[in-house]
Amino acid sequence: MPSYNSLSLPPDALEAYATQAAGLDMNAVRATATTLVNLVLTDDSAYIDTLPDPVQVELLTPLAMLSEALQDRAADPVVIAAIRAVKGSAHNVLTKCPPEMRELIESLPDET
Repeated sequence: MPSYNSLSLPPDALEAYATQAAGLDMNAVRATATTLVNLVLTDDSAYIDTLPDPVQVELLTPLAMLSEALQDRAADPVVIAAIRAVKGSAHNVLTKCPPEMRELIESLPDET
């Protein structure tokens, strides 16, 4: 599984993510992201197995990257970048996600 470290973040993007993070309650953002990760990436894969194939294909890697960033207590701009990866990947499959998963993804911050 790719690491969040594999996200290519040019300096101007990191600056934009830092600016966005500074305007957010990052504790609440991290809590919502953690709830999403914990919902989907369970140890027994029970939840993942219920997801439609397109959702699994699009979201498992970015969610794993977000999970790793959260577990590593990565800097806020990196967490925002991982969230953007999740939201970008979810764009075409969001309507296929279960309601709770969809609501959590939608509640994560958008690009500003």
